Amino acid sequence: MKLAIVGQGAIASLFAHYWENAHLTVLVRALPTQPKKLKLLSGLSVSLDFPFDDIKQPRSNDFDALLICVKCYQVRALINNIKPWLQSSTKIVLVQNGMGGAQQLSQAFPMNTLLVGTCTDGIFPLSDDCYQQTAQGNLDIGTYTNSTMSGSSAGFLRDFARYHPSATVHNDISQALYRKLAINAVINPLTAVRKVKNGELLMHKQELDSLKQEVFSIFSAMNIDWQHLKFTETIDEVINLTASNYSSMQQDVQH
Repeated sequence: MKLAIVGQGAIASLFAHYWENAHLTVLVRALPTQPKKLKLLSGLSVSLDFPFDDIKQPRSNDFDALLICVKCYQVRALINNIKPWLQSSTKIVLVQNGMGGAQQLSQAFPMNTLLVGTCTDGIFPLSDDCYQQTAQGNLDIGTYTNSTMSGSSAGFLRDFARYHPSATVHNDISQALYRKLAINAVINPLTAVRKVKNGELLMHKQELDSLKQEVFSIFSAMNIDWQHLKFTETIDEVINLTASNYSSMQQDVQH
């Protein structure tokens, strides 16, 4: 497998570690002079010395898949950067918080297979070139729009998912995406407003419960059975698993 990763953030760096043996290239806007370093939960410091290339004009576009780990508001610029060279045979894999990115990519690249994932890995930057993993989470991944995967997509997904320590392949990814949306809609804004780590939300239980109910009322209006999908339990589990993390929104607001 020849894989290119777009992004230099926390999740992109962690995934570069997971997929570093997949003939990996990291596509960036500005080529770095030093390799990335990732500090794992065990305390082991791992130097990742993978090749970097220019996202606007890579030396090769012979990729089996393009793994996209950027924020939603960066997708439009990303499309403009990769559209001149992306081959229709290259599979696009989007792992991203938020909603809307998959729709933009699907419209821009209708001939490409689009796969969408969501993860619960916990990781945050310690410095510009060092990240600490605080929780080894799960990766849920499946095809976008189609409930039934083609044989080639299913085979690729199995090969792709085996690089992650805990991955599940879905025929229908929508439930996993809604679950992650519920997590982010509750945890991120409250940690940003309160300027706290995820675990400290338990000290603001009244606000936490109120925000949960507000979010769940929207899911109910969308006919999503959030109780059956155990969104409440999942949110509490993520808060506990990532207790020492600052959410991405909290970091964006503070920095």
